[in-house]
Amino acid sequence: MIAEPAGQLAQAIDATGRLVAAVRDDQWPDPTPCPDWTVRDLVSHIVTGNRMFAGILRGDPPAAPAGSSAA
Repeated sequence: MIAEPAGQLAQAIDATGRLVAAVRDDQWPDPTPCPDWTVRDLVSHIVTGNRMFAGILRGDPPAAPAGSSAA
């Protein structure tokens, strides 16, 4: 078992990648246990969260929330 947080995160990302890679084309519109979310919605949510997390680690400024316009 990997005890350090970075190792745990890497393990979780690898496992998630294997799950996403196994999704067949006909499964993307399928429902998930999350009400009103398809497999595509859930994977998109995970990818967006990972991109935001990576940006935080790089020191990027936070992105504007979806649907808002930065002035």
